[in-house]
Amino acid sequence: ATTEQQRREEVREVGPDGVDRIVIATGGSGKFPRDPRLRRCGFGAYYAPGHPGNTAKPLLGPCQVVPRAELPAVLQVATTEPRPCVILCDCDFVVEGAQAMICGLATEHLDHQDLWIELQAALRARPDGSFQIRKIPAHTKEWEIGVTISARDRAMNDAVDSLAKDGADDEGHRV
Repeated sequence: ATTEQQRREEVREVGPDGVDRIVIATGGSGKFPRDPRLRRCGFGAYYAPGHPGNTAKPLLGPCQVVPRAELPAVLQVATTEPRPCVILCDCDFVVEGAQAMICGLATEHLDHQDLWIELQAALRARPDGSFQIRKIPAHTKEWEIGVTISARDRAMNDAVDSLAKDGADDEGHRV
């Protein structure tokens, strides 16, 4: 359970529909991305500094690619965060697929169907409109703040990138 202090530090925004949502950044990362023999990926979710919902986990299984690592981060939030939320994600593949799924469009053509099927079940279990996902630019520079990304979104993306790297570094990582 989050403390009152941690809830105050959470980032929130009210959408055009008038719904107050918690903002959560998700991400995936990989070590040795060019060498499939050594590649290890991880994922993370970031709420706020020191928040108990912040996570860093290794991607399990033999398929160690960053786009696959991005998906369980979103899936984790969809299944564990009961409040209305908006996800900040820098992966086009995941954002476009999740938005299509939310709109009821086909996603059977996408790679990593085992995870998409789990996400679809998680989204169906949530109240309508309680889960949104938004694309943010990846790996931005300081000069881009206010141009291509807000300071808040950049800070949250940097924090979740660090968590995802920690997940990839997890000593218990196994495939």
